[in-house]
Amino acid sequence: MIYFNHFTFSALLTLITTFLLGFFVLLRGRWKKRLYQTFALYCFSISLWGFCVVKFSPNFQDPTLIWGRTLHLGAILIPALFVHFVLEFLGEKNRKILIFTYSAATIFLIFNFFTQLLIRGIVNKPSYSYPNPSGIYPLYFIFFIVCVIYGLYKLFRASLVTSGIRRNQIRYLLWFSIFGYLGGLKNFMILVGLEVFPIYPYGTYAISLYNIGVIYAIITYRLMDIAVVMTRGGVLAGTYAFIIGVPALVASVARPWLVGIMDRFWWVPPLGLFAGLALVGPFVALFLIRKIEAKQREKELRAEEHLERTAQGMIEIDSVQRLVKLIPRYLTKFYYANLDISITHATIFLLDRDRGEYVLKSTSGIRRISLERTLPEKENPFYIWFKKIVPLIIEKRFVRRRELDVLQREDIDFWLKEERLLRLGDYIKPALMELKKLMVELRAVLCVPSYYQEGLLGFLILGEKEKGLFRPQELSLFFRLSRYAGLAIRSAQLSQDLQQAYASVAQADRLSSMGQLAASFAHEINNPVAIIISGVELSLVTMREDLLKVSSVEEKEKLIKYTEDKLEKIKSEAFRISHIIERIMGYVKAPMGDFTSVGLEDLIEATLGLVEHPLRKNQINVVKEIPKDLPQIRGIAGELQEVFLNLFNNALEAMDGETSGSINILARTLGNNPEMVEIKVSDTGRGISPENLRKIFDFLFTTKLQGTGVGLSVVYNIIKKHDGTIDVESGVGKGTTFTIRLPVWKEGREGGKG
Repeated sequence: MIYFNHFTFSALLTLITTFLLGFFVLLRGRWKKRLYQTFALYCFSISLWGFCVVKFSPNFQDPTLIWGRTLHLGAILIPALFVHFVLEFLGEKNRKILIFTYSAATIFLIFNFFTQLLIRGIVNKPSYSYPNPSGIYPLYFIFFIVCVIYGLYKLFRASLVTSGIRRNQIRYLLWFSIFGYLGGLKNFMILVGLEVFPIYPYGTYAISLYNIGVIYAIITYRLMDIAVVMTRGGVLAGTYAFIIGVPALVASVARPWLVGIMDRFWWVPPLGLFAGLALVGPFVALFLIRKIEAKQREKELRAEEHLERTAQGMIEIDSVQRLVKLIPRYLTKFYYANLDISITHATIFLLDRDRGEYVLKSTSGIRRISLERTLPEKENPFYIWFKKIVPLIIEKRFVRRRELDVLQREDIDFWLKEERLLRLGDYIKPALMELKKLMVELRAVLCVPSYYQEGLLGFLILGEKEKGLFRPQELSLFFRLSRYAGLAIRSAQLSQDLQQAYASVAQADRLSSMGQLAASFAHEINNPVAIIISGVELSLVTMREDLLKVSSVEEKEKLIKYTEDKLEKIKSEAFRISHIIERIMGYVKAPMGDFTSVGLEDLIEATLGLVEHPLRKNQINVVKEIPKDLPQIRGIAGELQEVFLNLFNNALEAMDGETSGSINILARTLGNNPEMVEIKVSDTGRGISPENLRKIFDFLFTTKLQGTGVGLSVVYNIIKKHDGTIDVESGVGKGTTFTIRLPVWKEGREGGKG
């Protein structure tokens, strides 16, 4: 029967936890990878030592030393396997050290099993027993300490030269190893009679805590590249560990008291406790599983809903610059606000087709990177990975496709060792090495591609999380966000291209209007210019002849009067030309920038001045009803002048051929909304058919042979930009009325750019 106290119970916990940890790592890792094999053997050697220690109760006898020698089999292998594991973990190849440690361990094993120079007999104590150390035991102790110090030193040095997640992995392993070995030191101290509290009797518990620390590092920082997810099996294992552990602890601690009360039936209460816990354990485990899974589903659902809302919002943004600034800020702020976790940086590279480069457009985070960074379009490591190497991996089915959606920096090391991939092309290994180098330069942990159709539109670079690693669910969300971002960015680019095209056509239409005005003004300017020229020529000829003929003072005064009249007429015509040019320049140089207060009457007068000649030529009557006390409107004068010029030109064209047409302009404040001014522009032209009336504001719609189909579309967009409305009423042969409503200018109201 096993005697339970802190000495044996802590050894039992060490046995269970280290064995499970070694088996878990071997199971979750790759069986053929030496790192996992070495760590598993290291754990099994500790577990073997713990298994034997449990046997060493106060009165334990071992006449053949089989248990003591088996105990030291594990104890001798522990330091050698620790050194081997540390070197494998750090990726160092030091054959000399390994040869030395395993050679020394082999020598001690020979002495252990075939002589009594290492241990001899058993020493019994009131609370425990232990193998009696013999002649060369101090050398074994020195070997043990040197190996442990060497392994800890290598971890410490590595922690100084690494960064990010790797540094966190090494630090956790370093500090928990120190903690575990300090606790395990108890088992050497008792050999020389040292029982220092709290190392004695609690020291060996530190080994179990070391195992917990390693498990935490695996879960949080993917120690040894092992990805762990809380599963039902994990919950069940934890539950049954509790079911077994609590009765065992009670039996160990309370045994003297129970023996005093129940004598040889002292085992009944611990057994009853075990039975009770075993009965309720499955229900507790099921409850915990449901809670954990429900919480996980709720968290994933919230993240997906948040992503959907963000994606919908992105699609509605028609500015590429705003989008590329929004996405990195969203990621960094979302993590900090919702999870209280910082991401060092989120950065976007976007393809600039004109330059043939991927340009760093935006970065956000506590360690944002320089904006002055570009990568060639097709000869950069990211492009080679996503467009050349990934299709090869998918074609050969080395891994599942979804595992390649997001590039993780740590995956590059795996592919650099994957001979099946490297054999597919000489360029692959150099490309992977360049890719790793670039990700280190950019301080990137993840690279998420953003595709549009078959093209790589850009990619999102993510730095390290302040705590832990990105989980598979997060990677999936990032990929979906990147897909949405690609659609939104491409949509914004197309929108901007369309706006530029629209602006070009609108400018062409404006120039066309100016051409019509120029033709109209040419007639107006040609007439006074002809009068001026002929008047000057005539005056020069007649003045010379008349001056030679006249002799009396009276005749000279008459000649001077005649000449003054001629010059006055020339002056009048020159002023007329100046006024015409002033009207042209008023249209060309009309303000186009800020919203200001605009006087409607002055605006209408200035615009009518631009069509004065065709109005007079076609004998079109203009009727204005604009109250003197009409409030000023809020607008951009140049754009509103363009609106009314378009309407007046359309009215003139609609009345072409008529001899008594009219344009009526009526303005007033709305009775039910005094903050809006209503302007009606009516003509007596031929009108518009119902089928065309529905499309009159459509871009590029026109019924004119020489029309562009832009004018009224521009009018509609300008009025919309001014927070106004425009409606049209018309009938064939009944004329057309445009009704415009614009907001009143208010002092102190924020204007802003148009």
